[in-house]
Amino acid sequence: MIYDRARTNQLLAQEFVENLTSTDYFPPFSSVEETDSQNKTVMNNFKFDAPVLSFTNSNISRSRARLSMKITHGQYISFNKPLGSTDHSVVSIATVNALNAPSLHMDIDLHATSNGNIVDGEGQVLLDLSDGENHTFGLSSSGDRNRVLGLAIEKHFNSWSDESKRFVLSRIVTGDSGLRPTSFAIRTHSLARSGEKPEEDNTGEGAVIIGVAMNNEPNGNFPVQDSDLPYLLPDDAPTPIRMNILLSNRIWFSELLKKALAYFDKYTDIKYSLHKNSRGFLDGIDLNHAQSSYLGTTYDVNPPRSIFLPVGGAWDGYIEYQLRQIFIRPQPFDFSGIKVRFNGRQMTVSWSGEHPVPAVTFLKLVGQTGRDLYGNSHLTFKFNLESVYDLHIAPTGADIGKLVFGETSTTRSFDLTGQWYWNAPDGQDYLRNWLAESWSVPFRAYCQTLTDTSRNIDALMLDNLLFRSDMRGVPRLIEAPGDMTLLGHLAPDKLHFALHPATSVVSASSSLQFLLESAPAGVTWSIELLPGEFGEKGSISVNGLYQAPSPGAVPEQGRRVKVIARKDQYVSQALLYLVRNDVSVYPSLQVAQHSHTRYLLVAGSGDGKLLKWGVTPTSLGSVRAVTELDHEDMDIPDAQDVQIYVSPPVPRPLPTDWRAAVHLDQITVTGASGRTQMIDMLVLWSNPVCWFETEYVAQGVRLRMWLAGRSGPIEIFPDEADWYLVKGAGELKDGVYKSTGSEQGYAIIVAIEKSERFLNYAYIVLPFPLIDLKTLKLVDQTSTD
Repeated sequence: MIYDRARTNQLLAQEFVENLTSTDYFPPFSSVEETDSQNKTVMNNFKFDAPVLSFTNSNISRSRARLSMKITHGQYISFNKPLGSTDHSVVSIATVNALNAPSLHMDIDLHATSNGNIVDGEGQVLLDLSDGENHTFGLSSSGDRNRVLGLAIEKHFNSWSDESKRFVLSRIVTGDSGLRPTSFAIRTHSLARSGEKPEEDNTGEGAVIIGVAMNNEPNGNFPVQDSDLPYLLPDDAPTPIRMNILLSNRIWFSELLKKALAYFDKYTDIKYSLHKNSRGFLDGIDLNHAQSSYLGTTYDVNPPRSIFLPVGGAWDGYIEYQLRQIFIRPQPFDFSGIKVRFNGRQMTVSWSGEHPVPAVTFLKLVGQTGRDLYGNSHLTFKFNLESVYDLHIAPTGADIGKLVFGETSTTRSFDLTGQWYWNAPDGQDYLRNWLAESWSVPFRAYCQTLTDTSRNIDALMLDNLLFRSDMRGVPRLIEAPGDMTLLGHLAPDKLHFALHPATSVVSASSSLQFLLESAPAGVTWSIELLPGEFGEKGSISVNGLYQAPSPGAVPEQGRRVKVIARKDQYVSQALLYLVRNDVSVYPSLQVAQHSHTRYLLVAGSGDGKLLKWGVTPTSLGSVRAVTELDHEDMDIPDAQDVQIYVSPPVPRPLPTDWRAAVHLDQITVTGASGRTQMIDMLVLWSNPVCWFETEYVAQGVRLRMWLAGRSGPIEIFPDEADWYLVKGAGELKDGVYKSTGSEQGYAIIVAIEKSERFLNYAYIVLPFPLIDLKTLKLVDQTSTD
């Protein structure tokens, strides 16, 4: 099968929306990863949408595809371990959702998946996720750290059972077709490099080729270079060709032959030969021998025919007899001489020859005494039958898309010659008619077998190797000069017009205007929740303006909604991720170094409008747009609103409270509704020489402060330090922080030793839900002292 690459990706995206359900495709993912020798990352309860497949290039020697999975929920926290401490320290905290989170991308080398299989009787078409590579996950501004996170997810996938890590592309239902795909391989092919259009580049063009081995036959090989293969989607037709299903001559002809010979299962001593055309392709079947049961009958002539036979030696008189019966002696019936020939889109079935007819003729005397007469007649039946069929594709009905034959002409001729008993030729018409029917009935049945066989060659069944829709391809041209090619459209019901945007995130109470590309007049709009989900879904106008429900009607984890535009049989769908807030930021907290150090900040807008970035009046740092310099050493995510935070220099003189150790800058991100989300930037004026060790108590944490000494760590007791709750809704007393359960994700605590000579301080960020800073595992907050 050959498909237009751009249309293939568009259809796969449509099918992703169409088949999305509320059931998790993957189980939630949690992991603790060491991103370098001093740093670790916790990914907690990450939820992924179902994967969507796309083909990313057109190159038969380096064919690539990509699986992309959007994150819909999760918490991402980075840690390091201060020198001397047994506990980790929080570096950044981010809550990710559909509005601000990146997607996980998994590249697939299609050369490594050549052994993809259609397994078991259910016909599942599988792509092994263990063949994926270059797992990219843009959670960090560090490319190295993102690769570590991607490898962690790759390792997680590889730990699953073989069955779990197989991505089900689709499911094939073979029905009554004898074509049973058993293995396949996928490549992409460039139009430009094929030599067909040398002036064009490779941007956005190309084809997806799926090679299929049938019925457990061995796989073949693809050409090495794009130029070694003609481009198989001709673009010189009045309507562009988007699909080509190419069946090898041997495959489709052997299927036809198998059914054609099945007609003679009840016969014995079957002999046949295959015919090839001048180019070496199979194009015909010659039946040389197929012996049936014996042919014989007694034929009553009704009404009887009068026959006057001469009497007397001088032939001077006649006696009237009546022809009453003709008895044909039983003898083997042979089907030899049947021929089938293909010529392009035309099939000719013919049967000609001669057959001896040993007959006994019965005559009854009329009106006189005497005896009745009978005797042998030695006859020869000559016949010539031919039916010509045109091969085409059923345009409508139950057989739509299947190959069918339409009879275009029929030729029948019969002759009966030889010597009749007593020269009684008047019975010849009767016998000829009976013999003509005796030969015509099996010939018609044989032709019917061949045309029924053609309908069973359901080439469109192979569409299910890649697509799930009921109607993927619609052929409109067919040729069979040797190999059989079906040329036509790819899923016109789903790609007739396009709905934009295809995927978007919308916040509560906001609106989104959908646009239609190449749509006919009279499109109707509707909204659906995913199967198994309940709740408000918003509304859409007759002009495609979507209005989201109020914030109270949207759950905290969000909701997914399908928007459907339909006109007659044509349909296009889009997916909306509903979120409660119109602004989402990433990270929510970042520990920063001073003096012009850069940090990546990401935000998402739920109403599609520009966000306003700023700083609070007490902030010392600044935010700015991304520059080319930033791209050189930072991973900048696509399709997100990204800014760069630049930290301030150390102020002189330092303040006298907790601000002598750290400073809390706050970045403001404001949406069109006026709602503002904050990003906390905790700037350290110096590297702390103290640290905290934690002990978890009921509803909180006991903090023990330590200082590195010459002989080892020295504990600084609670009354030897000044304690500050920089951020948090709980209570801080005597080194114990008690949570009220209303924290906005984390609390920040600073303690400074009461020393006039040195600034010995420690800071800690306590994420909620609480995480054991030794093991980086969630803490049971119901525990007691």
